[in-house]
Amino acid sequence: MMSTLKPMRRYWVAMLVLAASIGPVWAADLAPPTDRSTSTALPGERARALIKSKFQAVLSSEIAGRILKMPVREGDRFRKGERLVEFDCGWYVASQQAAQAALSHAQAKLNGTESMAAMRSAGSMDVSLARSDTEKARADLRLASISVERCVIPAPFDGRVVEQKIHAFESVAQNTPLLSVLADSDLEVSLVVPANWLVWLKPGQSFTLEIDETNHSHPGHVSRLGAQIDPISQTVTVFGDLTDPDKDLIAGMSGTASFAPTGSR
Repeated sequence: MMSTLKPMRRYWVAMLVLAASIGPVWAADLAPPTDRSTSTALPGERARALIKSKFQAVLSSEIAGRILKMPVREGDRFRKGERLVEFDCGWYVASQQAAQAALSHAQAKLNGTESMAAMRSAGSMDVSLARSDTEKARADLRLASISVERCVIPAPFDGRVVEQKIHAFESVAQNTPLLSVLADSDLEVSLVVPANWLVWLKPGQSFTLEIDETNHSHPGHVSRLGAQIDPISQTVTVFGDLTDPDKDLIAGMSGTASFAPTGSR
């Protein structure tokens, strides 16, 4: 009888030990699932930011020629429509005048041919050829006029000169870069943030930007989100506007943007 009880006692002890070891596993399986979205950091985060111009361009020569005037230099401000570059356009103006004379000649010939055709002294083919010559002369005049118009490069917006690539009195080929310009009064903030911030970061989200160079803080808000996440760094670029930008802000300044907590989601 005693020999029978000892194996039974060992069996129940082993069962109790096994139940104690798997009990926490059962408890974890039975626990309600955790909302993984709450593992993303809540607003209250900080991100590095860069001040950029919304509009910037490299102005190039659309014609070949010698630069006669370039009244602006690096750092200078200009207004929209102001003349930034002027070419010596004597040759282009002469070509325009020659095209104008050719058009007048062709138009006179067309008028005479039509008059002769009315008196049956010229055929319809003669009229068609004279009309084609007139249209070609008009097109040549238009091409010459476009070249004359391109002798002056106006400012596309209010802004400043970033870099002067060519100087006055130099001769340049067509499509030569001349000036790099940007709109200094229309700035935006570029921020690179972790991609998982997109859980809560939306257009309209407010932030405070502290500029490194001035130690001034400026309120702002997110205006739009980047179109693509960097697959290696798992970051995304977002853009923002400052509510009341300081006149001392210039493109290229950097700082830290702080997003105020909005509470738990």
